[in-house]
Amino acid sequence: MSDENPVSVDILLARASGAIRDGRADTYCLPLLPLLEHPWSTAANELPECLGRFKEFEKNDLVAEDVVIFGLCESSQYWVGLALGWIEDGFPVSARIKEALDLVSQRKHLPQRERHTAWRLFHKDA
Repeated sequence: MSDENPVSVDILLARASGAIRDGRADTYCLPLLPLLEHPWSTAANELPECLGRFKEFEKNDLVAEDVVIFGLCESSQYWVGLALGWIEDGFPVSARIKEALDLVSQRKHLPQRERHTAWRLFHKDA
């Protein structure tokens, strides 16, 4: 998967809704991680319309936030970096995201760049 041609938002949501229907609601964000390969501005425009097509997401306005938090909690530097990129690009920082940023800043297995970015974003507008 390249950054130039990420999987469509509809396809990702279809995979996630399938996970929910199959009783894997606790990990529904796993198939949504490639959403982070889209620029935040693109996802912000496409997500609301696409979410309405799947009954599993009709009343969940926290899907994007859940995906960002899931990405921040991943062991892969790739997903952590993409989630941090969304936040840097203007994704709203909630208390849940601040908590995840604090944890990322303390994860010694991550490169210093990601830890410092998380620390800076955690302390931004503090």
